[in-house]
Amino acid sequence: LQTFIVNPMMFDSRFADLGLTPKKGILLYGPPGTGKTSIGRALAHRMKGKFFMIDGTIFSESADFFYPKVRAVFDQAKLCTPSVIFIDDADVLMQSERLHGLNRYLLTMLDGLETETAGKVAVILTAMDPNQMPAALLRAGRVELWLETKLPDARARREILDSNLTKLPERLGAYDAERVKVATE
Repeated sequence: LQTFIVNPMMFDSRFADLGLTPKKGILLYGPPGTGKTSIGRALAHRMKGKFFMIDGTIFSESADFFYPKVRAVFDQAKLCTPSVIFIDDADVLMQSERLHGLNRYLLTMLDGLETETAGKVAVILTAMDPNQMPAALLRAGRVELWLETKLPDARARREILDSNLTKLPERLGAYDAERVKVATE
């Protein structure tokens, strides 16, 4: 993300001289709880930009209201660059019967980010199963960077536990790190 998104957006004059532009579309895929949303928020923070979320909560209204809301998010992100538009659970959204045509609408929105003014907008889509995503949406030029997120292995879980548990007051006593590591599988 630093190499393909942040650097070209933040140091655009240096990268433009080399003919390098930031990737517009990013797919984060993996099981729930692997930090996909945290990555999106961290990217926006790293770019000193705004974070815009499109997720299942936007579906509480009819499809007639959904599409204008999506357009409003894209329009607002273009005005507040640098920014990240985060489309959570895109694989599920694309399968929704209520939102027939969402993938075509998103294609139009993504293609609209090619302009000079929209050059500092990154779109992150998340999916548990990238095979459920429309191929046209994932082709080069739209979603160009795929990153898999995984559940932490035993070593990583131990490091996470150690990092967090060292912050606890000593009066809570020692803990059996091996037992806790195994229990967090």
